[in-house]
Amino acid sequence: MQHKPAFSLIHLLIFFVGLVPLSMAAVGVKNFELGQIAIPLLSVFTFANFAITGGNVGLFKNVQGNCIGMFLGIFMFIILLNYIRYPLLPTSLVGEGGSTGGFKSYYSYVNGMFIFLIVVYWTNRNNIPVTTILRMFSWIVILIVSMGFFVHITGSSIPGLESHKWAGKITAGGANAGATRLPILEQFSQIGLFLTLSGCALFKKRHLRLIVGIVFLAGVYFGGGRVALLTVICGAIVFLFLCRRFLLTGIMIGSILLVFFSIQAIHQLSSNPQLSRLTSFGSSIEETSIMRYYIYKYGWKAFMENPLFGTGYGQSMNIGLIKIRLKYKQDYFIDKELSMGGHAAHISLLKNIGLVGYIPFILLWVSPIIILLPVAMRQYPKNTIEISHSRQARFVIVYFSAMLVRMLVEGSGSELKYYVYLSLAAAIIDEILLHQKLKQKKYKIIPIAYDHGVISK
Repeated sequence: MQHKPAFSLIHLLIFFVGLVPLSMAAVGVKNFELGQIAIPLLSVFTFANFAITGGNVGLFKNVQGNCIGMFLGIFMFIILLNYIRYPLLPTSLVGEGGSTGGFKSYYSYVNGMFIFLIVVYWTNRNNIPVTTILRMFSWIVILIVSMGFFVHITGSSIPGLESHKWAGKITAGGANAGATRLPILEQFSQIGLFLTLSGCALFKKRHLRLIVGIVFLAGVYFGGGRVALLTVICGAIVFLFLCRRFLLTGIMIGSILLVFFSIQAIHQLSSNPQLSRLTSFGSSIEETSIMRYYIYKYGWKAFMENPLFGTGYGQSMNIGLIKIRLKYKQDYFIDKELSMGGHAAHISLLKNIGLVGYIPFILLWVSPIIILLPVAMRQYPKNTIEISHSRQARFVIVYFSAMLVRMLVEGSGSELKYYVYLSLAAAIIDEILLHQKLKQKKYKIIPIAYDHGVISK
């Protein structure tokens, strides 16, 4: 019987440095995270192990039928071509006035590819089961949520966590005065909620899962993210659909539409500042988020002028004066976000690398959903392995569906966390496909003259 390890240090380190945005401001390097150094070091260790143990290239490959690695390779090749097209100097590695500037975006893409390769290699190298990988991933999620609650409750900062994601904000004026905003808390509470909902959580007893689920839901609420709340609802709808609860799915969609049309009334009547913030939606994106409105407006215009290959990274648009709160001013933030991407991954990728780069990026997220859909909707799993695979498939589909919506208003495509999620999905798909192939080899149909056939070992 083959030994299955209960722990993998390399996976734990990758999840930690890829998901926890530890800033190096404490040692005097602004806008640079620990992962930007740790991931190349882990890559050197991985490739050294690869060379010493015989150089089996197959350990870096996904199982046949798993397209994530192929689409990632195509996408990274397009990124390389864009760098050749408009090269940026490595002197801007730590960003130009922000975390998304200069060469750093390209550097992050390379590290994202390394994350994926490291996870695939060590999963194959040590034959690590997905349940072990998910367990370590879950502990990291719990750690991040716990630190987020600590920052929210105490109002203090943790050394090394000085980025805007960890900066708890309290709205000072207006109808939302007193509301809190902590991006890292709502983002990872959402992941924890989906892990719990799909049955992939660390806690197997129903009452413990209910308690933990309520804590994660509270994290989404106190995180103050409107998009997080919307995508939690979308994820719940997708989950009900995957469980074949079609009537409940329809009822929930109808209820959401009713609430959506009543959202302005809820916002006006609410006396709770946090609820008031979460229901603060304008009739248009211009009213809801003026900055994103301009990013979409000028980003879409640039994409329509360069639909195939995009404008390329680092190309300033010089948009000039824009109107914000009845005043016209020069906004360099929007120009920077347009030139390097940010606050809207979909439009950022379309604008900067065009359809040639955007299509393989979207297929990275859509192809796992298509591959795993039959497994997630399996009506009668036959054994514990198939039950586990169904739960894992549901988690990937629910979370990737939420991510595709979230990328409408956040991200640029180069964030390290994206490639952690993709590597996790790749490991899940590989294990499921291998299990299916073993079943096909173990049982085969023997045709006979008077019937369709019999199943035999």
